[in-house]
Amino acid sequence: MEIPSDSDIERDKPTTPNTAHLLPIEFWSPTCRPCLDRLRQLVARKRDFAEKGTTLKLVVILDEDQSTKDAKNVLEQLHIHEAFDELKSEQSITKLELSVLPATWLLGAKNRLLWVAPSGANEFEIECAARHFAATTE
Repeated sequence: MEIPSDSDIERDKPTTPNTAHLLPIEFWSPTCRPCLDRLRQLVARKRDFAEKGTTLKLVVILDEDQSTKDAKNVLEQLHIHEAFDELKSEQSITKLELSVLPATWLLGAKNRLLWVAPSGANEFEIECAARHFAATTE
């Protein structure tokens, strides 16, 4: 699955989400302690997301001196065995308007941005938001 480009994300258009198209995306960095804490929490709730018809997508933001192997090693140390996509740091953060990591987005049908987790949101708040948007289509 490809990460939607910034031009593919429709930020200000109202939408009626569909659970089959609800995509939580977790942006993280291998050197960001809050990112790793939240990753552990979200991956532990993977089944909860699946029950709502959603799949958690992990996207690592790598600094110029970091590699895919660095990210894999960090996940292995945390006993997380999930696939992830990667973006390079400065361009990605600027282009996607990520001001802080960790960052969580919920995308709906046609890659519409439905919700951005507030800074410091925990796994329960993120799962609750996913539940809310999933319920709007039932």
